[in-house]
Amino acid sequence: MEYGIAALSNEEGLHAKSTLSHFLGEEMNFMIEDGKFQEAVEKGFEREELLEGIASRFGTTDYLDQQFGYHYSKMAFLLMKTGYRKMAEEYAAKFYGTKYSGDSIGKLRILEYLLESGNYAEALNVIGEDDFPSPGDTVSFDGGYYLKMKAEALRGLGETSKAYSYLKRAGAISDSLGRKTDKERALKVSAMYRTHEAEMKAQEAETREARYILYIIVILSVSVLTTLGFFLYYIKTKDILDKNRLIEMGRSDTEKYIRLLQSAQARIRELDPKGTVQERSSEADSWQLFLKLEDAMDKDKIYLNKSLTRADILELLGIGKNRLGKMFQDIGGDLSLPSYINGKRLNHALEVISEHPEYTVNEVADASGFSNTRNFHLLFKKRFGITPLQYRNGK
Repeated sequence: MEYGIAALSNEEGLHAKSTLSHFLGEEMNFMIEDGKFQEAVEKGFEREELLEGIASRFGTTDYLDQQFGYHYSKMAFLLMKTGYRKMAEEYAAKFYGTKYSGDSIGKLRILEYLLESGNYAEALNVIGEDDFPSPGDTVSFDGGYYLKMKAEALRGLGETSKAYSYLKRAGAISDSLGRKTDKERALKVSAMYRTHEAEMKAQEAETREARYILYIIVILSVSVLTTLGFFLYYIKTKDILDKNRLIEMGRSDTEKYIRLLQSAQARIRELDPKGTVQERSSEADSWQLFLKLEDAMDKDKIYLNKSLTRADILELLGIGKNRLGKMFQDIGGDLSLPSYINGKRLNHALEVISEHPEYTVNEVADASGFSNTRNFHLLFKKRFGITPLQYRNGK
């Protein structure tokens, strides 16, 4: 990118200048991701000077208005982040003066500034009643991003219960995307979810009484888990509004919640005569194997062994490789052994960062069982939406 910026700096055409502006904006994003906010502000002033030069020479176009709007929103956020509140408010006003701020997507660009400045009610108003910018964002990185934005706004308004709910949904989307490599797979999962939901509604008349009892159990259990989670969270951090700890709580409680729902669904199938005894026995056996694996993971922390292999797991459980695949199919659908082990290692990495903030990323990866730091960085970013460095710095 530095080569491209240097080459375009000597060009005079409109297209070259617009492309250079785009590159400078991307460079700002990289600086923000690395936590270099002051440097990003300085780069922003450089980009703004370029944009003003383009406007004075070639006139303002819709595309240029969009670049100005995006730039003003980013500068408002950065200046608020670095403590220049008055200047940040001026840039926010500039943003609202662009046509881009009235666009359905453009207006969302100011969200980061609103949340950073504490204007949580206005942020909720910008997001709107819908959870996603468009129907296609239901299972996507954009969808998860706006759910987190909504959770942050609700948290700021003191509605921690709702914020926690949105964070769980965002975590579920992140987990789903982490197990899929392309958009087609993600859309397929979304379609399967909707189909499953429709089937459950169709069976509601036959299993109403059983489901009512189980719903009460689930609700009470989740309430107890949520209360216990918040209590332990408060003792450990004394700061229930810390968003990094909300991510960790959402992750651990989501895993418990999923397990609880799986058990509840198994109970429904027992009450529903349509399931066969053989199918129920196979699934029960799979859950016993999985609990044995969970016990080894949680007590012995075998996932910290960098040389842990599939053969080691098969030997631990005393089963063949085909039975291992059947176990994951019964309990998690498309959950695999690598994603399961990496999930354990990522959860451990959160604890390492919290207990040893002086550790480098390489040291955190090594202490969490990862043999490749780059792979750890990519998996962490995909799972939690931020880099390990940003998590440690509370960004």
